[in-house]
Amino acid sequence: MSSPSQSPARLRGKAAIWLIAGLVLGIALTIALQAVAQEGGGSYDPQLDVNHDGVIDTLDIQSTAGPWGTTGDPMLVNLTTRGYYQTSATVAGNAALTACAAGYHMANMAEIQNTSALRYAKEIPGAVQGQDSGNGPPFSITGWIRTGVSSNTSTQVGAGNCALWTSNSAGHNGTTVALQPNWLLAGDQPQPVGRLTGHVQHAEAGGACRTERSELAQNQPGLEREPA
Repeated sequence: MSSPSQSPARLRGKAAIWLIAGLVLGIALTIALQAVAQEGGGSYDPQLDVNHDGVIDTLDIQSTAGPWGTTGDPMLVNLTTRGYYQTSATVAGNAALTACAAGYHMANMAEIQNTSALRYAKEIPGAVQGQDSGNGPPFSITGWIRTGVSSNTSTQVGAGNCALWTSNSAGHNGTTVALQPNWLLAGDQPQPVGRLTGHVQHAEAGGACRTERSELAQNQPGLEREPA
């Protein structure tokens, strides 16, 4: 003998119970994830800070979980760009290799020469900005840069590297770069212009830093694919 059908009121009651249970479970999972994250003691990774507000929290999780289950052309999300920035803190040449934030490294000139193909990571704590920088980099502020040559302490721009960034001797020199503030000299596409500074304890410079990994740049044409 078949059981009598349930009344609409009873069905609505069960649906409400399931809805409340789902909400409670979601809140409990969120609290548990936050507790695990706090206990983990991991360092801040700007690549995981989706909204670039300086903190990794549930807002970042919501941004990435929102499109769950959607489909599309994967080629559009594999377009990548890389970030770079210059430190506002100045350091002696023998500290240049450790001046960058986690996830970034001291850049080689060839890595950041075409700044128009990169994103200035102004959200990184300590990234220097000019009064009229907007979303771009400051001009005329110099930073230490890797040269790609062997150990050198000469006054030649592009060669001096403070003995591979190990020396702060007054007689040892290191190469720095800055964006040329005189656009008439820089040409149509301003590029970093090398400038050498004397490397002594009080002659310090910021660090030119580039991200370790590629960043997703969805629907941005003209960007080349790079391995992460």
